[in-house]
Amino acid sequence: PVASCNQKDFKNLMHVYMDAVFYPNIYKYRQIFMKEGCHYELEKPEDELTINGVVYSEMKGAMSSPDRTVWDELNQVLLPDTTYGVNSGGDPEVIPELTREYYLDFHRSHYHAAGPRTSRTRLTPSDPEAPGGPCPRPSQPPF
Repeated sequence: PVASCNQKDFKNLMHVYMDAVFYPNIYKYRQIFMKEGCHYELEKPEDELTINGVVYSEMKGAMSSPDRTVWDELNQVLLPDTTYGVNSGGDPEVIPELTREYYLDFHRSHYHAAGPRTSRTRLTPSDPEAPGGPCPRPSQPPF
């Protein structure tokens, strides 16, 4: 999800995203997995243990939508062997079972330079002196 009409901004965004994907801090700091994924919390000793985490909370909200649930089920049935057949955010019922080791193994096996598929919808000008300006936006042809 990198886009900019400004070549300098585009290169900076690419650097930030590629650094985060290929050299994430998840290997150094265990707290990142716990904060972003899932962890247990206990406010007071008499309270019940609660589950929290950024992804867990986001997916709990997303999966509470009947439309989203039906869409995911349809994709699993119609497109089981594609990325559309998988709930990429994770099922909140199963997220608490995810271990940091499994997560890191998944990252090692899927997030490497040989894996990504990229596409560009507009090439940046090769001439550094080329004028900038707004990105052209073609009109949508009628059906």
